[in-house]
Amino acid sequence: MFVNVVSVVSPKGGTGKSAIATGLAASAASDEPTALYDLDPQGTSHRWFHVHRAHSFSPVPEIGLTVSRVESGGILARLKEDAAACPPKWVVCDLAGGAFAPLAEAFEVSDLVLVPLRPSAADLTTIRRLKTFVDSLGSGLTGRMAVVLCQVDRRAPRRCEFSRSLLEDGAGITCCRTHISQSVVWPDAYAAGRTVAEMAGPRYRRAASELAALYGEVRDLVRTRSAQ
Repeated sequence: MFVNVVSVVSPKGGTGKSAIATGLAASAASDEPTALYDLDPQGTSHRWFHVHRAHSFSPVPEIGLTVSRVESGGILARLKEDAAACPPKWVVCDLAGGAFAPLAEAFEVSDLVLVPLRPSAADLTTIRRLKTFVDSLGSGLTGRMAVVLCQVDRRAPRRCEFSRSLLEDGAGITCCRTHISQSVVWPDAYAAGRTVAEMAGPRYRRAASELAALYGEVRDLVRTRSAQ
């Protein structure tokens, strides 16, 4: 059975990587069977599902999602294990940040590697280092990488556009049209065992709209790259 694999990795902390991974996985699981592999030693995605969501004070939507801890370097082995049992249609991998070397497997097995990045000088420098590392792996793996700008200040839209231009025109890195605005609603949803799309109330609408747009863009990117 064909499986679409999306890995989410951030070379710097504080970008909301796990919130994006859980949001994308839950969005996919609303349509098709989906697995979320948590390779981050902090276990944020695993805890979101098995602690916060499992013990929520109010009913949460039923979705076709399984969440498992997977050791670094174990993506391919887990994919084979799941394929022999009840294969998902989508797999989202929440990878640890920091060292680049453990990311090699993710780039080799993924249809898309999504990199949440803040529009800051420090983050833009780090993504250039990541691109250099991926280029060294060969086989055109850099083409599987796309950046999504996060923690974007809605009061400074030019900073977002400038960062996107630096990434695409200056570094040759694909940058999603969708960005994720800075907002406290993401950690609020995490604590409730939900995604922002599953939360009620007007304060979540913008974040839910951004997540829906990002999910649609990710699906399009995977479809395009799988066809190449």
